[in-house]
Amino acid sequence: MAISIGISYIPQHYKIISRGTSSGLSPTFLLCGSISAFAALINVWLMTMPARGCAANFSLLQILNSLMGLIQVGIQTVGSVLVLALCVYFTGGELEDKGDYKRLNQNWHLFIGFSAFSLFFMAFLYILDRGYNQFGVFCSLLSTLISSFQYLPQIWTTWHLKHAGSLSIPMMCMQTPGGFMWAVSLWMAPGSTWSTWLPYLTGACLQGILLFICISFKWTRVSGLDQINEDIRIITSNREVTEETPLV
Repeated sequence: MAISIGISYIPQHYKIISRGTSSGLSPTFLLCGSISAFAALINVWLMTMPARGCAANFSLLQILNSLMGLIQVGIQTVGSVLVLALCVYFTGGELEDKGDYKRLNQNWHLFIGFSAFSLFFMAFLYILDRGYNQFGVFCSLLSTLISSFQYLPQIWTTWHLKHAGSLSIPMMCMQTPGGFMWAVSLWMAPGSTWSTWLPYLTGACLQGILLFICISFKWTRVSGLDQINEDIRIITSNREVTEETPLV
């Protein structure tokens, strides 16, 4: 499961790199995905602390099994954050997407700020040696709320463009059914609570809706022409025009 989660993000990373653009991806969607994943990681880390504290009483196989949920969430967080980082990097050179780049850059700094504050607060709780469960539940509720909202901007963006753009359909084909399986695996993990698996069940349902929209547009003739025109626009816009650029 952990390996499949990592593999599922490769098509999205590759599509952004190969197209050299984040066109078609909502900056708000990317920010919400990164924050939601990081908040879920904090939740799982805190909720599995009792199990890790008793590691001396279990075998290596039992320890790895109890930490599998944490490993899965960690890989998912890295994959989500890397999508945002790649979009920030590649969108910076596009002349027609300066507005998107500004929003992406702002969202990147917002994510860094959120991550730094969360880690600082966790260190503060570690010093106090209390409040772990409360903060873990808060992070889970935050992750659930954001994951419920994060797909709405992307659904609107995809519906407006009438094609997927830089959004990877193969990634969603792997992640949508995998999301339901992941929620079940987290539900069955030792020490798991509803706050651990609920964000992923919610996200899988909404991602399924987005996947259905993307596939519907992909199999219409109009969306195919829109995709070709979008690719031509990207190639053209990436060629910077200056005073020294020849007219012919």
